[in-house]
Amino acid sequence: MRLRYALVGVVAVGVLAACGGGGDSGDGGGGEKGDDGGAETSGGTSAGGDGKGGGDGGDTPADDDALGLPTTQLSVPPVYDTARGWEREIDGSVVTLPRAGAVGLFNTETGRGVLTVFDIATGERLWRTAPVEPVNPDAELQVLAPTVDGTDYVAFWSSGTAGAELIDRGEETVVIDIFAAGEAGDELAPLHHVEVPGAGEVTDGGSALMVELDESVVAVDLASGELATTEADSIAAPADCPEDACDDWFYPAVAGITAAGPLISEDSGYEGFFVPDAWTSYGVAPENVLAEGARAFRHQDGLIAARWEGKEDEGDETWAILRDDTGETVASATCPADGMTADDEEWRMSATGRYLVYGYLAFDLEEGTGHCFAPTDRTNPVLFGAVDDTGHAYGTATVESDSGYEYVPVRLDIATGEVEETTGDVLPFLDVEGYGVFPDDQSGMLVVYAPAGE
Repeated sequence: MRLRYALVGVVAVGVLAACGGGGDSGDGGGGEKGDDGGAETSGGTSAGGDGKGGGDGGDTPADDDALGLPTTQLSVPPVYDTARGWEREIDGSVVTLPRAGAVGLFNTETGRGVLTVFDIATGERLWRTAPVEPVNPDAELQVLAPTVDGTDYVAFWSSGTAGAELIDRGEETVVIDIFAAGEAGDELAPLHHVEVPGAGEVTDGGSALMVELDESVVAVDLASGELATTEADSIAAPADCPEDACDDWFYPAVAGITAAGPLISEDSGYEGFFVPDAWTSYGVAPENVLAEGARAFRHQDGLIAARWEGKEDEGDETWAILRDDTGETVASATCPADGMTADDEEWRMSATGRYLVYGYLAFDLEEGTGHCFAPTDRTNPVLFGAVDDTGHAYGTATVESDSGYEYVPVRLDIATGEVEETTGDVLPFLDVEGYGVFPDDQSGMLVVYAPAGE
């Protein structure tokens, strides 16, 4: 089976720079110096550790009034106060838990995985997992941070041979340990420990974890730990497949796991995408689009970003954000045809889940509205990389000049569609209640700045 989507919620140390740098998809290797690092606040105090990579984690909260000047000073949008915040040394992966208002550091330095989680506003250490072993000492332990039904989860996973001994060769196995955000304390045991026979890869499937094996896909329910297997040869073409279009129905590609079952992509011979026995892209197509040829791109947080060509104007296409259980359109926007490929664009959702930016697109999922800033003959493109709970998105406009191209930081008011120039070369990886999270690869620090003007 074929993987289709990148991951969000885990970053292997890298800021999202206004010139288009940074990344949102790491799969979690690496290690952190010391036990849980040292979340430095200014003035020599520490919210969780001694600031030198060791320490006992310091469980005393550092309230907002105590936040001081972080040593690491980045050029960020003016809505953040760089004189107040906290920072922590990292050497591996940062895991964001937006609904829980938390950020974690994933450490595999000892060969076992440990996640230490901190309150974004104060730097206080909230919880830490018990060490988790990979399937065998040579296997790489990786981490995912999906959000399903408003709950943040963390999943450690590895794939390899389990139970190998002198005579017994063991069996290929995928091992997954699942934790739910919102816990408290140390040495937390997994909510679920799951073992799937076979060699495979684990991804955030959208509404469940997806384990891709040779000829099947296994969905892992994050809340219950239950497994559901879909065999490739069990998937039939949907009833609304146009005449002759599915005569050459072939090996279906599972693109994700929705709340209603596997999402089957357009690569299966069907000129669209569908969830077996639930809905099809033909049946849920927005108005004034060509039903055939629809394509599903990103699938996360129970939502699917999909594209249809326009029916009335061949120069336009409709981008829609769909509920993955019903296919219902939550919000949509019109873009120029071929203005956005979307394969590797950033997917950023506000901490409350109301606002979403994806490449050139920005949506208010509550109002059902959207904007597209793809390039046209008359307008410069804006590529977004961050969005906050006030409905403001941050990105860069690409402006052609005599010397080439300039990348200008901008701020979009999603409610009005107005774009204005701003300052700051570095965009937050996450914003929670005005606190900006900045993993900085140059300094090797996780930096959190407080809201300005408070």
